[in-house]
Amino acid sequence: MKFGKFAAAAGAALASMAMTLAAQSAPAEAQGELSKMLAGRVAGPAEDCIMLRPVSRLIVVENSALVFRSGDTLWVNTTTSPDALREADRFDFTAFGQRLCSSDKVSGRQGPLDLVAFVPYRKG
Repeated sequence: MKFGKFAAAAGAALASMAMTLAAQSAPAEAQGELSKMLAGRVAGPAEDCIMLRPVSRLIVVENSALVFRSGDTLWVNTTTSPDALREADRFDFTAFGQRLCSSDKVSGRQGPLDLVAFVPYRKG
C-alpha cells in the first residue's frame, strides 16, 4: 500500500514537471517564430497608436504577440498577457476613429486583452 501512494505521488510530480517544461518551451518556440518573422528588419520607436486603414493582415504568434502587417512594416504588440494568445483566436477591436491605440478595448476567446505600445519593424 505504501508503494501505491509513492507511485501516485511520483506520477503526479512527473506530470507536474512535464506541464512546466511544456509551458516553458511554448514561449521559446513562439519567440523563435516571431524572430524568424522579424529577421532582416529593424525596430523603430514604439508608438501608442497605428493607423488601421493600411493594415492588410493580423498575424497571431501564439504565446507571443499580435503582428499587424501594414505595407512593408510589421507592427508588433506583445500585449500585457502574451501567453493568452492563441493562433486560432479571433479578436474584436473597439477602436475610435481610424487608429488602433494601446488604450483601446480588445476581446478574444480568452477574455479581454490589454494592448501595449506598438513597435514597428521595417526592412533594414
